[in-house]
Amino acid sequence: MKGAATGSVGLFDEVDLPTFLARYFEREALFGRSSLTVELSIDEVMELLPVAMANGGVRAIHPGVGAEGLAKADLLDRFGGHADAAGFRALFAEGQFSFAIQGLELHVPALASACARLATLFGYRFDVTAFLSPPRTVATRPHYDRSEVFALQLHGQKRWDLFEPVDRLPAHRARQRTVDVDAAVPRATKHLTPGDLLYVPRGVIHRVVNEDAAPSLHLSFVGLVDSWASVFGNAMEAAYAALMDSPEWRAAVRCREMAGDIPEMRLRQMIASFSSHMLATISLGTAGYLDHCINDDAQVQRLAAARKSIDLLDGPGSGLVVRLSGAHFLERYGDAYTTNVSTDGDRFYPVASTLLEALRGGPRPLEELVSRTSCSDEEFLRSMTVLIRDTGAASLDMATMDSA
Repeated sequence: MKGAATGSVGLFDEVDLPTFLARYFEREALFGRSSLTVELSIDEVMELLPVAMANGGVRAIHPGVGAEGLAKADLLDRFGGHADAAGFRALFAEGQFSFAIQGLELHVPALASACARLATLFGYRFDVTAFLSPPRTVATRPHYDRSEVFALQLHGQKRWDLFEPVDRLPAHRARQRTVDVDAAVPRATKHLTPGDLLYVPRGVIHRVVNEDAAPSLHLSFVGLVDSWASVFGNAMEAAYAALMDSPEWRAAVRCREMAGDIPEMRLRQMIASFSSHMLATISLGTAGYLDHCINDDAQVQRLAAARKSIDLLDGPGSGLVVRLSGAHFLERYGDAYTTNVSTDGDRFYPVASTLLEALRGGPRPLEELVSRTSCSDEEFLRSMTVLIRDTGAASLDMATMDSA
């Protein structure tokens, strides 16, 4: 596969990044030519469809089946239980379904590099969804996204109808509202040809149609932004998890207290306690309060080095030091003994909470960690494998503690 992204990630040829951020970001759509070029053919995307489907990253979209497309089981039924490239080609040739491939950067290294550069520019995570549409079909029904979208047209053409938002700047955690714009007049209509880029702010309703007699392929570079709602929502959840076992917070509240007789001082004390736990969560760093992990160049390099370090376990083993890798990771409450950890915001893995707490205190010799964690040898090994190989949140090296 070629999949070679060339040129710099300059986005719009005639609008520099500071101007874009000041005038358009989170405000209004922007259309123009782009120096961001990607060499990716329709045939290559067809070959990727079975692989992506096995990982749950394919939607078959049709106006009659809703924005999420066919369920995976229904799609497999159409293929007789087995999905391959030939089956996808045959279904595509029927001219009824568009295919959306989510997480395309996981399969095309050049797109992963482009996402990393975009993440470096903007400071939040990017991934890629490819939309492949047959001739003269509705590519997507009217909807809006909770992410920032940069649509790059690669092959064929597409018409984008943009409508007024019903939910301005929707947050990642917000419930998505239904959209009915059948009788509405688009606020703007843009016709994309190869090399065109369209920025669609989150919340802006859009309908995408391929009116051409040829197939159409575009890539949506999706910016997964975190909002203040994410920060406070996660910090409050962490505070609740910390306080839920406190006898003070479990004490009964009598009805007349809820009716207003409860002393204001007591309320202020409880609120202050809750706030202090929220601030403690934030002091741990972004792992405690964001919904997404950034995937910029620095993150990519840290993860690669951390995952490779697991090879050191094949050596003598003595003298190994374990440390947090410096990669951005997320934590979610598991149970009394485990914490769920992720470095991509999608796949979370359980690790022993005592191991994670020990590593927060700084680099530790491997032998010391074994004795400091109150878990079985099997659980310790599994947690170490998760932190190093599966997530890259921790790494191994032969450095002395002085140099660590």
